[in-house]
Amino acid sequence: MQANKKVVILGGGVGAIWAAWQLTSFPDWRERFDITLYQMGWRLGGKCASGRNAQHGHRIEEHGLHIWSGFYDNAIKAMKACYAEAQPLGGVFPSFDAAFKPFNNVVLAEQVGGKWIPWHLQPPGNDAVPGEGGLFLSPWDYACMGLGWLETLLDDAAQGQPQLWQRPHAELPAWLLEAFAGWIPAGAAPASHLQHLARFARSLPKDTRKHPEAGHRALLFLLAAAVGELHGAYAQVAAGGDLARRLFNMLDLGLACIKGMIVDKVVLEGFDVIDQYEISDWLARHGAHPQSLDSACARGIYDYAFGFSRGHADYPHRAIAAGTSLRGMCRLMFTYKGSYFFKMQGGMGDTVFTPFYKVLRQRGVKFEFFHKVSAVEADAESNSIARIRIQRQVELNAAEYQPLVRVVGLDCWPSEPDYAQLRQGAELRRKGVDLESSWADWPGAGELQLECGRDFDQVILGIPVGALAELCGDLVKKDAGWQVMVEQVKTTRTLACQLWLKQGSKALGWPLGQTILTCYEENFDTWADMSQLLPVEEWPAGHEPRSVAYFCGPMADDEQQPPYSDHAYPQTQYAAVRDQAKQWLRSHARWMWPALPKPDGEPDWDQFESVTGDSGEALFEQQYFRANIDPAERYVLSVPGSTQFRLRSDQSGFDNLFLAGDWTRNGINAGCVEAAAMSGMRAAAGLAGEHLEIVGETDNVLAPVQDRSRPAELLSADAPNLPWPGNMVYGLLQTSGANALLTFPREVVQRMLPRGLELDAQTLTAADQHPVVLFFGWQDKVRPNFSPIGMDYLEFIISVPYVRHADPALRARVPGPFIYMPQLYLNRLSPVWLGVYVYGYRKALAQISADGNDYMVRQLKTSAPIVAASYKKAGMTGGAGDFPYLRAVQQAYSLPLISRTLLGTWLYSYFDFALGQALIQPIEMTIKIHNGQAAGLTPGVYQVPSIRKGSLGGFFMSTAASISNPLQSHALGRRIRQLAQNPHPRLLPFG
Repeated sequence: MQANKKVVILGGGVGAIWAAWQLTSFPDWRERFDITLYQMGWRLGGKCASGRNAQHGHRIEEHGLHIWSGFYDNAIKAMKACYAEAQPLGGVFPSFDAAFKPFNNVVLAEQVGGKWIPWHLQPPGNDAVPGEGGLFLSPWDYACMGLGWLETLLDDAAQGQPQLWQRPHAELPAWLLEAFAGWIPAGAAPASHLQHLARFARSLPKDTRKHPEAGHRALLFLLAAAVGELHGAYAQVAAGGDLARRLFNMLDLGLACIKGMIVDKVVLEGFDVIDQYEISDWLARHGAHPQSLDSACARGIYDYAFGFSRGHADYPHRAIAAGTSLRGMCRLMFTYKGSYFFKMQGGMGDTVFTPFYKVLRQRGVKFEFFHKVSAVEADAESNSIARIRIQRQVELNAAEYQPLVRVVGLDCWPSEPDYAQLRQGAELRRKGVDLESSWADWPGAGELQLECGRDFDQVILGIPVGALAELCGDLVKKDAGWQVMVEQVKTTRTLACQLWLKQGSKALGWPLGQTILTCYEENFDTWADMSQLLPVEEWPAGHEPRSVAYFCGPMADDEQQPPYSDHAYPQTQYAAVRDQAKQWLRSHARWMWPALPKPDGEPDWDQFESVTGDSGEALFEQQYFRANIDPAERYVLSVPGSTQFRLRSDQSGFDNLFLAGDWTRNGINAGCVEAAAMSGMRAAAGLAGEHLEIVGETDNVLAPVQDRSRPAELLSADAPNLPWPGNMVYGLLQTSGANALLTFPREVVQRMLPRGLELDAQTLTAADQHPVVLFFGWQDKVRPNFSPIGMDYLEFIISVPYVRHADPALRARVPGPFIYMPQLYLNRLSPVWLGVYVYGYRKALAQISADGNDYMVRQLKTSAPIVAASYKKAGMTGGAGDFPYLRAVQQAYSLPLISRTLLGTWLYSYFDFALGQALIQPIEMTIKIHNGQAAGLTPGVYQVPSIRKGSLGGFFMSTAASISNPLQSHALGRRIRQLAQNPHPRLLPFG
């Protein structure tokens, strides 16, 4: 009988715990896996760990403010199941519903005319059950829901302020009415442009693949008219008071979002296609008014996600990727279930990590506390993790550490270790060593070295990305994907404070009840009244607080992080947060709590509660302050352009390594519990080789991630975006096939080009080499766009990217670079004729067979072999953005084509692979090129690694494609010239 695979999980945060939960939820896991989790320090939770301070009424001390959103489908589903399983074990809340309470009382702080005013929001609850059901919304669904929401806002406002918001009836152009007859119901009342816009959007098919070509042009016309009306009324609206200003901001930002989603093809290709842009810049580019971009609506996006580079909370440092931000806003607004937010009724440690710890331990997962990972090392010969170096921080007095303490009936994690269980406990207590800090002045108790094959077979890495450059330096050196990931996925420091007060918020002067407030003064821009936690704290008689307030915000980075030998550094940062909080209260607390300041303006420090008996400022200094400065505590950001460099949980680049954390590519790609939970689930499924549906992991349910050797076919309404009338006719097809990018000596590739073309500069290979792309494909349903009937055939293509005109005059007119195809072999005659006589492509008939994972091309008459390929899967199927190496070479597949017709003229065409919708399967390939038959390529056998391993890698692609018609050649040449003069950074240059 085969021994169980030994699985080690490094770290104990949300991603790691959800990975352990999912792995132990597969039916036969006990027969397959032996699982050990290694955790630094004395408690689970990572950045979400909380502790109970026994010296201060067993108060809850958190890393920051943690509120669960109603769209956390995966996290809530697991949490509910965990509570059900944990009940017999005791020491936990009786159910999810007891531990998490709905909360919808949200306030945005607005600064108007130099004064702060509250914008009170109370998003309505709904009948959906949190954690149940799926998510079946595409970006187009979100766009339509957004338009419906904006329409409702405007209709409601027109009832209350008709002088401002009663929009004039729109006169629609004849071309729009004629092109789309029937979308205005008979007898419908006259409508504004926004009402027409929402109505027209609802008339289009839910499936964007079936949208008529002119549909988006009509939408953009109506959008432009609606925005023009709105901006034209700005002066009048600005004088209309708070309601008018807020409505203007929501309408303005909403219309900019809808316009951008259509113009930039988000509705067709998903949110990631705009992640190279910063969200404020992207909104401005699509017409958002400057006042709206500085409104509480916009600022709330940044405060919610600590979305500033290097912790500097100002406009120039705004840094959230547009696609990630827009997806997050849509999920938050339109997919919450039951309630907009949920508040935990205990600390996050008590509420989340205690039940998971108890259940996982009961299931058989082993926990090793006080084990700090110091290095993860790759094998020198194979593509796997060879060893893990771990510092044993302490020696235990018993075989197993017991981490929990009972407080008010709940088993909780203490704020410091139980020193009585540690051999060095007295010394640790005396020196005040923080075993969770990289700056700790403590030598540890020796090194533990885990070896692959002896101590582990598979690894789940659940340590945050901020620490990985140090811990995984060996992986970074070996794998370019890791190198760009640790460089491009950014993090920030955060700060927090918790204040226990002798008065409730109402007595202090806050009129809006128990609240979550954001968009207020930096750096403590977010405040939550968390007084619901007081019943589970254990304050001595006479010292019971009446309220507790949590504050958090970004914390500016140091110019240079000090060395870990600077053991005093954490205390200096703690003191800095305490002093910032004190000054912040002096300057800004009066607006929130008018009763807190004394007549001289100084806060009444005696309003704060403590068990120490202190008074004055000493009472304030007994409150809880936190600087999250450790590499593993830093909050992961979603800066523009970084999504493409995130690694998927099941695609680490190393065969026995899986990743778990909100820093991976997970479908949300932002710092939150749900992202980490999804990542942990995917890591577990990848390790176990199990199929697992994860709610919200992909943007568009019309193109789900699947695992198959030949990915499913996709359709698309997309076509080259060239001027009318040439774009009335173009080609459509389903294209699937194995792709390989090989390199050959530059002089060999130059000989493959016809007279008049030469190789252009490129950065994919060394200067004396040049790339060549080989495509072993299935072309299905090849047809003109107006025909439902197409033809199928096999096609082998040799293409050379990065070529240009040799004639400087021609190059000035149409600069390129281009793709030239020196040879194409097909097994059907009619597309050969079409290619040769219409496009000038070098097509020829051949014998082609494709059987399973083998592909063979032979001469038509002699059956002499030309080229053969075999391939095998080397990873899970995903989108193009899931593979950083593919992103690095995508231009080699996306350049316009150049060919020479039989009349000797140059013809430009564009083959749009729609990479944003393509399904990609990493494959390893063996290619054999035979003598003299493959356009002059050097004969030999070529081993091609998968695209997971490097940019010169193999992948199977399945996508809907389109190709321009020859009559568009002139317009395409003009477009190439325009783009060369004014480049527009997009996934595809002509989409």
